Amino acid sequence: MTERISKIAQLINTNRDEDVAEGITLAESLKDLTVEEKQELAEVLSEIFYFHDHSGISSMAKLAIRAEQIIAKLDCEVIPYLISELINADSESAAYFGKAIAFNKCSDIQVVLDAWNEYEEDDFAIVNLIQTLSYYRSEDALK
Repeated sequence: MTERISKIAQLINTNRDEDVAEGITLAESLKDLTVEEKQELAEVLSEIFYFHDHSGISSMAKLAIRAEQIIAKLDCEVIPYLISELINADSESAAYFGKAIAFNKCSDIQVVLDAWNEYEEDDFAIVNLIQTLSYYRSEDALK
């Protein structure tokens, strides 16, 4: 893990809202990320999706939304990771993964449909994929 992503990971892993907010602010300021750093950042930030609901801290939900928005801007390189997490995530976390996928500028609905075909026998995965489909707003998605 690169040094700048490692610093963000250390802040986020404390699960303290002040530290998580600082980590997200650092993530928002990053420029010129490599493919490796984009993938690492998506993994680090997505940890917030799993622990925010269980922490009982309402500010964590807002931080999770900020993390989701950052991840959505990381381009195509993070989509395979997001899909792999989405299919196994609890419903609350899946909502954040689904939005990060749907709002990613290079992600079209076909990515989710391909995952549907791959996991059609997994009811849990299908529920999360249906939820993700509901976030798409493009003309192609609405057809």
